[in-house]
Amino acid sequence: MKEKILGITDCRPPGRNLSNLEAKIFLKDFNISEDKVEFPYGDKSGYFFYKKHDKFFRYYSTRSYESLKLATDLQDRLSHYNLAPKVFDESCSENRYINISEFVPQINSKIDNVALDQNLTQLHEKLFHIMHKWRKGFSITTETTNLMHTMLLKYSTKMFKKYEVNPDFISNFYETLSWIKEQDNYGHGDMHPSNILQGNKDYIFIDFESVFQSKGGAYLDFNNLSRYNLNLVNNSKFFLQVNNYLYVKNAIVNYYLESMGKHVSLHEREKFLQKIR
Repeated sequence: MKEKILGITDCRPPGRNLSNLEAKIFLKDFNISEDKVEFPYGDKSGYFFYKKHDKFFRYYSTRSYESLKLATDLQDRLSHYNLAPKVFDESCSENRYINISEFVPQINSKIDNVALDQNLTQLHEKLFHIMHKWRKGFSITTETTNLMHTMLLKYSTKMFKKYEVNPDFISNFYETLSWIKEQDNYGHGDMHPSNILQGNKDYIFIDFESVFQSKGGAYLDFNNLSRYNLNLVNNSKFFLQVNNYLYVKNAIVNYYLESMGKHVSLHEREKFLQKIR
């Protein structure tokens, strides 16, 4: 878990939809004996997803699969409340992790904001309920949340020295981080439209790895969705302050990644720095 303490900005680069030819290459690279798959999606750095009949397969090429196993465990628990796809199976080997879940389609362009708001609220309530009864989940969440906050404080100081940042953004960042630390709820931590699925009646969610470093982050999920024109919160002063916090946080995470020797594209770095200068 200590290798992944990032939250809103994931350490894996974003994947993309694959062509049939690319899917064949990924199938071979991952040693998968399927002739044809639906909705292939992946990234050459290490993961490949696809649909087969009524199941959705997620293959990860990784030796650090503890966070993936925890996320699958949490997904399974949330599926009993109809907030996540059912988990059929999982397996791991020396450098491979596989999650096999119920296939649920992505959300369409017509979003019921009221229903989504209600489902998100239910998600946060159940996360709180589950974590306070799940000793391992609670322990790891506390540990990785502390690691996340320590990293943010350490690298914010360094980044603010290197780059000129608007003082209002700096103030909003520290104020919001202080507020988050006082909360006792749980957020998804990587909430965006690709992690929301269209259930039979309600919206359900996937990708729960970042929950384990998002204690106190329930409100951030609503704010993060505002970047995608999903109007789940109003334009209050606190809402704008939290948005500023998220921009600074993403810039810090990119700065942290670069400090660790990981590649961050110029576009990705400037996307957030331009917002906070």
